[in-house]
Amino acid sequence: MTQLDPATALDALGVRCNRCGRCCRSHGGDLPASAGDLERWRNAGDAGAALLEWVMPASASVPRAGELWRDPGTGARWDAAWCPWGREHSDGRHTCTIYPLRPDACRTFPELAGQVDTICAVAGLELIGR
Repeated sequence: MTQLDPATALDALGVRCNRCGRCCRSHGGDLPASAGDLERWRNAGDAGAALLEWVMPASASVPRAGELWRDPGTGARWDAAWCPWGREHSDGRHTCTIYPLRPDACRTFPELAGQVDTICAVAGLELIGR
């Protein structure tokens, strides 16, 4: 099972991500690409090159910040509510198919306790060591 990275608001509250997928369903096509994301993907071989196709059209020389994800076939903004990389499993839990290369916005989510309250808490959270 994939664990949430340390140093998020969940850690500060003493809870663990239960992989409900609400974050992936809430922010499917409206995440920013950071400079760190672009660098990580440029250095990740074929897997990174595939992700870069979703960030900007192959003919573009600069990324369109704030436009993750873009359909590589059309260049249009990904308009589905779901992130194209999220997968729901038969047990109802979700995983990220690009987890090692996921964007910084996903790595640090949730950053704010308010995000925990409005997105995570409604799905239930697992207490850590309580």
